[in-house]
Amino acid sequence: MERVFSHDKSSSAIENTFVCRSSYPEASMKEEMWKKAMDPKSDLSDNLKEAIFRGFQQWDQDEVRKPYIKEFLTTVFDVYKNSSFKFFKKFFFSNLPRHNEIDMTFIEKLKDLKKNATASSQKPGGKNTQSFENLLQEGIEIMSR
Repeated sequence: MERVFSHDKSSSAIENTFVCRSSYPEASMKEEMWKKAMDPKSDLSDNLKEAIFRGFQQWDQDEVRKPYIKEFLTTVFDVYKNSSFKFFKKFFFSNLPRHNEIDMTFIEKLKDLKKNATASSQKPGGKNTQSFENLLQEGIEIMSR
């Protein structure tokens, strides 16, 4: 990968480098890429963070991705609050568990997040969370099928 992309400094080559690196089936690479994408002080653009998440989810890497399912649940509301809606939507659907990763506990946690978002938005000065709640509901429906 370094040989192929190292001399090409175009934005698509840089994006593809992040997609490739985050698709490696190694725990250390997954950790590095997750930290780069989730670091609030990161100088990576949303496009590069989206590239990381495009490569991150590979169908044959259930075990190496397992720790990031919990990370997803604990960070999803913060990502919503601190990111553009466009980025959040891509983050959400890229990291939503699929096939063998889905269990009722995860679905219940999404339902709890939705309830908490609804409650916090109804407090005085609370942020409107309707878009967040709608996406959570869509995720719940996808995983319940």
